[in-house]
Amino acid sequence: MNLKYEPLSPHLGVELKDVVLSELYPSDEFYWRLRQILADHLVVLIRHQELSAEQLEGLAGRFGPLMNSRTPSVEAHHVGGSIKVISNGTDSNGRRFGNGNASAQVWHTDSSAPWEVPSGHVFLYCKKAPRNPPRTFFMDMRKVYASLPSELKSKISKLRVIHHHYPREHEVTISEAGPSYPIEIRKIGPVHPLVRRHLSTQVPMLYLPTRRDSLVVGLTEGESRALLTELWRYVEEAPYRCAAALEPNDLVLWDNGACVHSREGWSEDEVRVLWHQSAAGEIPVPYSPETGTRNESLLPPLS
Repeated sequence: MNLKYEPLSPHLGVELKDVVLSELYPSDEFYWRLRQILADHLVVLIRHQELSAEQLEGLAGRFGPLMNSRTPSVEAHHVGGSIKVISNGTDSNGRRFGNGNASAQVWHTDSSAPWEVPSGHVFLYCKKAPRNPPRTFFMDMRKVYASLPSELKSKISKLRVIHHHYPREHEVTISEAGPSYPIEIRKIGPVHPLVRRHLSTQVPMLYLPTRRDSLVVGLTEGESRALLTELWRYVEEAPYRCAAALEPNDLVLWDNGACVHSREGWSEDEVRVLWHQSAAGEIPVPYSPETGTRNESLLPPLS
């Protein structure tokens, strides 16, 4: 299957061309080719797709068990069995379309807390967009890790960090100004390696908690914050990024373990509606040089 695609940037991401996902997603050949492209490019944008909730769940389900992250509120609209609606809008009766607002968001990875098994791949399908759609940005954490000074790589090679849950931590104002929880609470959460193995290609990648007040196992509070602040500075200054401004019927999917993402804000006067679906990945595995070879068993050659 010869899929056509064009780069989204010199560093990361591609736009897939001339496909009809509603017809192709059940195909094993299409799935394996798409997975190969994702392993190499991490982010795939596919524009102008007509997808039902069942079809989006069918596509995401090829990548792993579906994760149910729907808004707990019974007042919010829901779609399908596990699709979360992300929106700042309400219907004519004042009922929320889903969770979310128009705020900008900082760099983050999805579901590193409180799930022991974070999402492996994330799918965003746009149903409604502002006149000037906000951009979602993606960063290749494999390349960020590769760019770190050797002494810093050595320092973090065996460190683990507690990913504690903090509501709405992705929003810029909360990320920057939200107070820290007491240390007893910040000791609760999944413990993930700072240097994680990329499952498909077996290369190392940086895996960070969103909160800079997270605790690195074996370090003091002050040492933890200083180290995480330093590592996030490398991320924020790195060029290994791409962007996608989603318009109605556009779909973007990405490798959630190997990428962090952020987004621009927009006016609360305009409504954006996205369907969000995640497929579970693996428990984050620390990188070891002994496993540093491409895992062809996950990416079989196509005849």
